[in-house]
Amino acid sequence: MTRWLRNKVDGTIYEWDRYLAGNPKCEEVSEEEAFPDRFPTRSIQFAEPLPTSEEVAASMAGLEVEIEEEVKPARRGRKRKDDIPEEPAYTNEDLNEEVTRRLG
Repeated sequence: MTRWLRNKVDGTIYEWDRYLAGNPKCEEVSEEEAFPDRFPTRSIQFAEPLPTSEEVAASMAGLEVEIEEEVKPARRGRKRKDDIPEEPAYTNEDLNEEVTRRLG
């Protein structure tokens, strides 16, 4: 297992080195102390207790779901020509006038 050193002043983590280990500003730490994000804690503390299954069922009973429109199942395969929306018509009046003046 790799050994780690932590600087007491600024908290910088270094891989163990015999010269740094002799420095009074460095202390040897375990990998869990050096990298706590790699070792998540197993116990989870909740601010308030979890509801019981009866409380959840009672709160769910009051909910009603309304479906406004029927959901069509997705088709597989290639898109049909009628599935592709048409490109919107685009005209630029200023450009049309300029081209007309040059042509005419």
